[in-house]
Amino acid sequence: MPELRKQDDDSLAQAGQSSRERGPLRLHGDAWLPLASILCLFVAVGTLYWPSAVALDSIWRSTIATYQDGYLVLLASLWLIVRDRKRLAATPVQPTPPALLAVATLSLAWLWAWRAAIQELHMELVPLLLFAAVWAALGRKMARLLVFPLGFLYFALPIWDHIRHLLQALSAHATAGLVWITGLSAYVRGDFIHLPWGTLHIEGGCSGLNTLIVLLALTTLYTHVNGVSWRRQLKLLSIATILALLVNWLRIFVITVVAYYSEMRSSLVENHKWFGWLLFVLAFAGFLLWMERAGPRDIAPAPVEPERPPDTGLGVRPLPLGLTLAALGFLPLLSYGMDRVHSIHAESSLMRIEWPIAVAPWSGPQPERSLTWTPRFVNSSGESLVEYATSQGFVQAFAVTYRIQTQDHKLLGYRNTLFSGAAQMHIISQRTVMASKGSWRETLLADPSGQRALIWSRVRIGMDHFTDPRLAQMWYGLVALVQPPLSSLLALRTPCIPTCRAAQARLRSLSPWLHPAFR
Repeated sequence: MPELRKQDDDSLAQAGQSSRERGPLRLHGDAWLPLASILCLFVAVGTLYWPSAVALDSIWRSTIATYQDGYLVLLASLWLIVRDRKRLAATPVQPTPPALLAVATLSLAWLWAWRAAIQELHMELVPLLLFAAVWAALGRKMARLLVFPLGFLYFALPIWDHIRHLLQALSAHATAGLVWITGLSAYVRGDFIHLPWGTLHIEGGCSGLNTLIVLLALTTLYTHVNGVSWRRQLKLLSIATILALLVNWLRIFVITVVAYYSEMRSSLVENHKWFGWLLFVLAFAGFLLWMERAGPRDIAPAPVEPERPPDTGLGVRPLPLGLTLAALGFLPLLSYGMDRVHSIHAESSLMRIEWPIAVAPWSGPQPERSLTWTPRFVNSSGESLVEYATSQGFVQAFAVTYRIQTQDHKLLGYRNTLFSGAAQMHIISQRTVMASKGSWRETLLADPSGQRALIWSRVRIGMDHFTDPRLAQMWYGLVALVQPPLSSLLALRTPCIPTCRAAQARLRSLSPWLHPAFR
């Protein structure tokens, strides 16, 4: 018996030693290298692709509340990565050189999107660049652990704007239904709620997009942290979507009722942001309580922390990490260097616009002095506004050119507009029309007095003409990778006097020979 007891004690001791060897991984010394490498790649992408970082900072700090939670989403993503540091340290690091091709391809795509001024696209490529960089430097298994934290960043990116108008329309229809059910003396037409004492407008900010994004983000984070299976996650996300819509519809209807009974005098009509957040907090608190009481049914199996093979060690090596950083930085740094040279050249090389002498029965060009139309283009290389006249009326001609397009010198800039003047104008319709010397983009506008005018415009990139400015900018982003071409825009405006058909006839008569030269 004593010998058996001693053997049992020895077995327990060996089991205890084995248990201690396979116990929770404690991070010592260079065990922090995988986490440090990932954070280093975060910083590198944010620095090397700084136009996206600057654009995101502007959106997240904007007074428009849709993406004001962006920094909280970023912190949550980083927290998820730090939270899994033990799993990261226990995962074998196996650099994947072929993934460098993915890094270079995404870098080229980002550069094209940035050159083409497609801000949404180059921001949306940032998480993919991070994923590809981790895959190349640390391996597929390490990248797989970051799928959720990096995917979570998309709750802070403006990909959700594509459903804003849909949510706005749903809110208007829901409000109309509630007005009909309750018998309230009001009617809804389009996005406007007409009351006896005034009109409420369901603007884009009232679409409920911010409520939907925040509720989906919180629900996704809750289910992931609690290990809920994907089937139950989909169910909870569906409920969260419906709840977000109902909360926004209730908010709009309550404001409508208050506006009706207060004869539009209540402070809630003017300042209702706090009311929306109050309803959101109450709704999410109830939803969270229900999820807690219902219990995390159908729990996904907890991930098993992989054991680190004794012969691989941590595997973080300077060479793969350095090659990944080089692949990340080569194209952007080369582009920034070219921009530095080109921007100096662009600032010093102002261009002169020479207008052709009018062909009978037209006369001109003459300086335009009425100031009824004042297009605005920032940091251009040259611009000019003149007028041509005939016995049937007059046409204003505007041209602007950019010798080199950079981030601060480009045709498709947010501060640029072709539709500005002494009176505020709104667009009625836009279409493409064919003329004898190519196609034009025709825009019909009206001022507050009801006076209408036609504008024909088109963009020239090198030797190619485009009626769609967005398509022109995409083409510029492609050809500028080799040699930045000259970019220009030509626009013709004439009032609809006596009719828009007569205005269009004037534009057709003038456009074939009106080709300004840029010197």
